[in-house]
Amino acid sequence: NRNLAIVALVLLAASIWAYQASVARTDRFERGQRLLPNLNPDDVAEIILKKGEESVTLERGEDGFTIAEVHGYPAANESVNRVLRTLIELELDKEVGTGDELYQELGLSDDSEDMTELTLRGSGGSEMVQMRLGRSLEGGNGTYLRRLDGDGSPAYLSTSRISLNTSAESFLSKEIL
Repeated sequence: NRNLAIVALVLLAASIWAYQASVARTDRFERGQRLLPNLNPDDVAEIILKKGEESVTLERGEDGFTIAEVHGYPAANESVNRVLRTLIELELDKEVGTGDELYQELGLSDDSEDMTELTLRGSGGSEMVQMRLGRSLEGGNGTYLRRLDGDGSPAYLSTSRISLNTSAESFLSKEIL
């Protein structure tokens, strides 16, 4: 019994060590990792895009997305799919850092003219993702971005430039039935 107890304690210690190692490994940043690896576009019920005074709200209905600012007119599927595809394929180049001064410099603060804020909500109105897109990298590809999931979340540089249109007219379905 004593030998079995020793083996059980060793196995318990090994499993705790393996768990700690796996948790610590997932927190590390790796170049090329996706910002939203578990985003399922079918779970998105509302997309809100804001830049300065301009904003657009896309709401999922029975027949697809509609634009709230234009009295519920249908949104073009290509435009909505472009936004969702951009978010799903969004890869990160490097972690830039944290701090209000850095966010100001990268165009990720509230008062920045370059900042685009994006919010995704689920079917119950619960917030899935909220993030900010800032300035593009000078002389290269990439856009600075930051998730707003909590205070002190780091700013990242994406591997490619991201440009999301916040004009309601750019999402209107112009197909005449």
